[in-house]
Amino acid sequence: MFFLEGEDKTEVVASSSIAKEKISPFLIIKPKDKFPSALSRRRPRASTKEGSAALQERSQADFPESLREISCGDFSLLETIGSGQVFHWDSDPDVPGVAYTGCLGETALRLSQPCPERLRFPSVLEREVRHFLRLDASHEDALATFPKHDDVLTETVAACAGLRILRQPLWECLATFITSSMKQVAHIRAISLHLRRHYGRRHVLDGRECWSYPTPEDLARAGEPALRAAGLGYRAGYLHATACRLADGAVSLEDLDSLDDAAARAWLRQFPGVGEKVANCVLLFGCDRLGAFPIDVWIERILRERYFPPTTGHRRAKPLPVKHLQAWAESHFGPAAGYAQQFLFHYARVRSNTPEPGSVGSGPKQN
Repeated sequence: MFFLEGEDKTEVVASSSIAKEKISPFLIIKPKDKFPSALSRRRPRASTKEGSAALQERSQADFPESLREISCGDFSLLETIGSGQVFHWDSDPDVPGVAYTGCLGETALRLSQPCPERLRFPSVLEREVRHFLRLDASHEDALATFPKHDDVLTETVAACAGLRILRQPLWECLATFITSSMKQVAHIRAISLHLRRHYGRRHVLDGRECWSYPTPEDLARAGEPALRAAGLGYRAGYLHATACRLADGAVSLEDLDSLDDAAARAWLRQFPGVGEKVANCVLLFGCDRLGAFPIDVWIERILRERYFPPTTGHRRAKPLPVKHLQAWAESHFGPAAGYAQQFLFHYARVRSNTPEPGSVGSGPKQN
């Protein structure tokens, strides 16, 4: 791991006395925001300021070393974290059941599911964890908005019942999907890990390393040549320009709070590398706008093959333009269309025996 000359090299190390569980509580916690309900029009605050001062204000001694274990119904940590919507969490094979280590902003923590019906996390982080995993909202309310006679979606939801849409930190979500163009999920994870290791802040939980995602200031300081050398290619310019605009205060992601979905989508497109698809990803996964319906190559394939197949024995009609698929999907799947999209996306990926078709991104002209 290296840091640029003069870069803040803040490191946080934890040692847990909970050796039996091999799970330690987090070290750094940001001030708590207000967490809105799932289908509420109020949106989470979109803070992009994550300075190092907060890292120095809290320590292990500030919090009790205790875990909270709750009943989680049919929620699946594996399906949710592994469904291609988030890329900053690493599986932890040393913990019984399913476990992931990662950061929420500058807060390092471990989530685990020791058995299908139970979820475990640091007790002091309960509100934040419930919000992130959408356990503070009614899953059934979202499902109830789906079309009643859609056999394709019904099959998909039944097969992926434990899947939830995460509420990700907004800057991390925007930055990640800017770097996703024409990349498969494994490649996006590799890019995220490289950026976190080289420009984020290191944490250690029970001897296991994890890194927070670099702030806009971190990536602005790094410079485009360094990001390009890290394997981002043409995406390096997009990411660096966006980070610079946010770091110098030219714009703020908090401006999204006052905008409706259409205006928010248009506002996001001011950033380099953000087109219709990336804007919808950010609205869905970073802004809690469940009506946003991203169309990448997976979803386009599903819509064309399962909902608009060519008529057998007749000359194939001209394929519907993507913008028409977009309008149809938003109308057909309803106010939680983005939830339906994630079910379709994940189910197609786990059922497919073929390589990912270009994947989460769909090219620089279709992002």
